[in-house]
This record gives sequence, structure tokens and C-alpha cells, in this order.
Amino acid sequence: MAAFAALLPSAPASAAAAAAAGAVTTSGLRGPSLAGGHGLRRAAAFEDLSTSAGAAADAARSRISTASLALAAGAAAGAAAAVGRARRQRQSRLALRQGSAACEASTLGEPEQGLLQRSALLRGGGGGALAGALAGVFAGGGSAVAAGDIVAGAVLPDLKGRFAVVTGASRGIGKGIAIGLGEAGATVFVTGRNKVKVAETAQLVTQAGGEGVALPCDHGDDKQVAAAFEEVSRRTNGRLDILVNNAFKDPSARSPEVDKQLTEGAKFFEMPLSVWDDMHSVGLRSHYVASYYAAPMLLASARLEAAKASPWRPFLCMTSSFGAVSYLFTTAYGVGKAASDRLARDLQVELSPQGVDCLSVWPGLVLTEKIEELYKTNPSRIDRITGGQDPKQVGESPLLTGRVIAKLAEDPGLRQPKGGVVTPEGLTGRVCIVAEAAKDLRLKDGGAAGSVGEALYGPLRAPAPSIRSLGFLGPGPLRAALPDALKPLASPGGPLANDSVRLPLEFMAQGPPPSPSSS
Repeated sequence: MAAFAALLPSAPASAAAAAAAGAVTTSGLRGPSLAGGHGLRRAAAFEDLSTSAGAAADAARSRISTASLALAAGAAAGAAAAVGRARRQRQSRLALRQGSAACEASTLGEPEQGLLQRSALLRGGGGGALAGALAGVFAGGGSAVAAGDIVAGAVLPDLKGRFAVVTGASRGIGKGIAIGLGEAGATVFVTGRNKVKVAETAQLVTQAGGEGVALPCDHGDDKQVAAAFEEVSRRTNGRLDILVNNAFKDPSARSPEVDKQLTEGAKFFEMPLSVWDDMHSVGLRSHYVASYYAAPMLLASARLEAAKASPWRPFLCMTSSFGAVSYLFTTAYGVGKAASDRLARDLQVELSPQGVDCLSVWPGLVLTEKIEELYKTNPSRIDRITGGQDPKQVGESPLLTGRVIAKLAEDPGLRQPKGGVVTPEGLTGRVCIVAEAAKDLRLKDGGAAGSVGEALYGPLRAPAPSIRSLGFLGPGPLRAALPDALKPLASPGGPLANDSVRLPLEFMAQGPPPSPSSS
């Protein structure tokens, strides 16, 4: 376990942090919450590499969650154990043996194991130790990725001749998705209630390189939805290649009182029942309805591709979020997102044998118009998500989701757990996490000089860290929960702020991270 942090990129630890690190023990890993025990059993093999100090571990345990303690203990012990070349070599050999066994027996998917083996972090003398530590500790599904530079100007996907529908695309994430598909040359049908905003998005799609078609539609009205898809069918001769279910009704948009309640963290029984109806009628239910009307056209496209012996497959996806596994905003929100993920998995069961692939796509903290407004007017609401970090540093633009979806649409191989950018089959399967896929596929956020992307979302830049990565959790909620002596470990550049380390989704399901004010 000591090898875990010793080989992660890190800034020099302070003397106080190093001293505290030596006092922390991996006995703190013996809690019941680490990936169903798999990680615990493997991490136990590293106990002889750390100094035992049960009192210090107990004190830390009282302040932070078991998951946070496990990470802090592992990294701190690693920092203390890193001195001494002979000892590091012994740790590396032990970690390599344990890591190899862990990779074989763990629940890591094949692509995740491959990433571990190919990672630039694993090159050189310390690679085996890191592989062992990560495979052992994160055997429940975590992964490491290459830390090399993300290539600017990565080749854009080619969707020329493809027809796409993006629901709820008048603003926010849907608008960014539509523009991302437009960059790839697709014809994009843009839906939404606001006719002016829908027309604006369609125009931006065309300016970005595709063809935008405005289709004003209230996704809370089934008749309007049916009419919209009839119009799509008329224009495409009955064919549809890509459906992105994104429409969502924010209950705070129509009620200042609900907005105030959400800002203050009101419980579900303190808010009107309309909160549930709003989030689920235009959200979960509208995803089902749009999929219902789109399915015949998606299947028609699949048959055309099969007739040409083409490996390409039509693509249906829906935007969801980490709220599907971790409490976020309010109860109704999380239930709706978890159900949307289940909808994607069940549609995959029914449609995949007929040539259509279905996925859930999880953006991170997206800098939509709503988030930008909230950060100005109610920053505490955003701080509960970021752990007090500046959202401009840890947030992503709506366009990044569009670029990831465009790559998924272009290449069916990316939609699979094996060799793709999708989580392994299971309760959290059929999910593509935008920040992670963008990094793995070497995509940039923002836009090149003079582009629509730059005008709307700023200059080209590396994607923000994934919400489940230490790059996000470390400087935010984890640092806030650590004792002062250990905070340098989770500061930017420290071993607990490495965005190449991704926690298993099981960690996220343990509940919301501690708020900055609770430390």
C-alpha cells in the first residue's frame, strides 16, 4: 500500500506532512466499505510497509469517511516509506506480485487493466508498484490512465451524412451536444420549447460545420413529440442515426420558492410534490417517449447499415450524471438519473440485437448558463458539489459532452466495455463518463481561435478532472476533511490530487462528500 502514493506524481511534501504521514497506518483500511472487501484483502498485503499507529488512525477516522481515510492513509504511508532505495525496490517487487494477482482476480474490466498496463505512469522502475497498489486498492472498479499530454487539435469525428436528434437543446448541455455533433458534420434536429433559442442553436450547429434544423417541441406533451419525430421521418426518409435524450425540466425555473428550498438543501418532504413530477415528466419519461418514437427510425437505419455490410450501428444515448449513484441536489433528482441509467441498459437489451447501441452519458460539473448564474447568486449551492473549489477550474463546458458523444456516434467500438470508454456490465454498466472519455480519447474542451466553440465556451484547454478522480475529490472534499498536517497531500500537485486516479463508483455510492464547512 505504501507504494501507492510514493509513485504518483507529487509535489515535495512538507516536513509536517511527512511526519504525520509516518504516523498513519493502513489499519485504517480495515473498514467494511472498500469495494466489497476485494480491495481490503489485497491492500492488507502492504501493511508491513507502513508504520503502525492506531491512535492516529482512529483520530483520522472520526473526521473523515472510511474511503477518504483509506486514500489518505495509503498516500501518507507511501510518502513516509519512499525513503531508502533498497526498501522501495522491495516494495515494488511485492506490489508487482500482488498487483498481477489482483488484476487477474479483480473486477477490473479488460480495458481498465489494459490502461493500467499501458499507462505512462507505469513506465520506469516504479511502474510495477503503482500497478499493484492501484489494482489491489481499486479492485472494485477504479482505474489509472496515461498522464501524457492531451493532443491539441485531435482529429474530429466524421458524421457527415448522419441524422441526429438532440432533445432539450435550446440551451445548456443540449446546446453543447448539438454543436459538438455539428462540428462533426451531422445534420442535427434541435428540439426545445423556446422557438427563438431552438432556432439560435440550429444556426450555431450550421456555423460549426453541420446542418441545424429547428424543431420547437414541448417534451411534456406527447402529441408534440410524436409530431416532431414525424417531421424528422419526413425529412430523412424514415431514418435516424443518433438520438440524444437530454430534455430536462428544472423545477426551480418556474418557482422561486422551490429554487430557494433547493439552495438551502430542503428535504424532499419540505418541497412540493411537483418537484418529483417536473424532474420525471420532462426527464425520465420524456427519454422513454422520445426513444419510443425514434426506435422505428433507428432500426431502419440499422437495417440499411446491415444491408451494406457496414460495421456502423445507430446510437441512442441519454444524459445522466453522478447523481445516479451519489446524492445530489435532492431525492427526486437522483432517482430520476438512476432510472435513466436503467432505461439505457434495458433499451440495450431490446435494441442491441437489432443493431442499435444504447448508453448513459455522465457529464461532470457543467458550466451551463444555470450554473454560471448560481455561482454568482448562490455560491454555497455550487460549493456543496465542488468542495469549495472554483467551478471554472473543475467544471467542463457543454461542448465537451457533445464532442464525446460525437466520437461515440462515429465509432461503435467505443460504446463497448472491452476496448471502449464504457463502464463494465453491471449495476453501473453502460455508462460513459464525459471527463474520462475526453481524456482517454485525447479530446480538448473549448474551441480553436475564431470557432463557434471558442466564442461560446472559451479557448482550447484540457478537460476538467472527473468528479470521481482524485483531481476533483482531493483538492475539494477530501482536503477539507483531512487534518491540517495532511492537507498538503490533497492540494493541487499533491499525490491525493492526481486526476489519473479514479475511484470505483462504489465509493461514490456511499453518499455525498463532506461539505467544506464540516471540516
